[in-house]
Amino acid sequence: FRLALKTKYYSKSFILLSILFYLIVLITGISQIILKSVSDNTFQDLQLKKDLLKYAQFRSYYLFKIQFIAVGQVLQVEKLLTKEDFGSSFIPIQTMLPSILNYAKLIQDYNQLIITSIDALDTQIKKELYKNDVRVFGTYRDSESKIYENITNFEMIDKILNSAAYVNTVKDVYSNDCLYALRFLELNILDDWTVKDNQMRSLFVDSVQKQKEHYQLIIILCLVIIPILLAGIGFMLVWIIYQQYKAEKNLLLAFLKINHKAVEAIL
Repeated sequence: FRLALKTKYYSKSFILLSILFYLIVLITGISQIILKSVSDNTFQDLQLKKDLLKYAQFRSYYLFKIQFIAVGQVLQVEKLLTKEDFGSSFIPIQTMLPSILNYAKLIQDYNQLIITSIDALDTQIKKELYKNDVRVFGTYRDSESKIYENITNFEMIDKILNSAAYVNTVKDVYSNDCLYALRFLELNILDDWTVKDNQMRSLFVDSVQKQKEHYQLIIILCLVIIPILLAGIGFMLVWIIYQQYKAEKNLLLAFLKINHKAVEAIL
């Protein structure tokens, strides 16, 4: 009897509830770690894809500035645009050619940023971006040629930079050498490259949108799963306390109903 009084006893239901309680606590901790990790990775991917979209937009902006300048300089070389036509607002070709090279260098920088960051995109998107589907007609030494080659939109940027660098080395800005290089820029920035550039930016926009939706889904899961798990922990804790209280109460009542004289006789 003394041994029975000193020995701790836990019912099977209490042990089972305790195990279940600690299991829920463990699951809650693990789920929070997983959700935090997935959330951080998703946010980083989202930021990277937004940067890719920004790089592509800047690249397009400076390319079209080059194309705009090239059109004006071609007109100057062909004597279709003169100082007499514009007066004091006229900007001579010698002043604008360095701008083409500066813009081309900026484009090359953004192009490199896109290439180095492109691993964050889906494989299908990367395959689409590296397709040889941009036609380049002629060369900066002979823009009148009808011969063309198919290259990637990234390789196209290298050709634009080479043409911009070359046109700034021509001593006679009114020569055919300068005219061919400027026409090469004027013609090839449009057409296939423009179509490919619009397609690339659309792919980036779609990728950013999908990543946003994925990130929002994770946030929703966090807002739903974690409160449920915490509520489960609270419920299990209350239930364990209640069951223990109930068991202790029954034991106490049973003890009070013991025949004390019989116990004394045993002791």
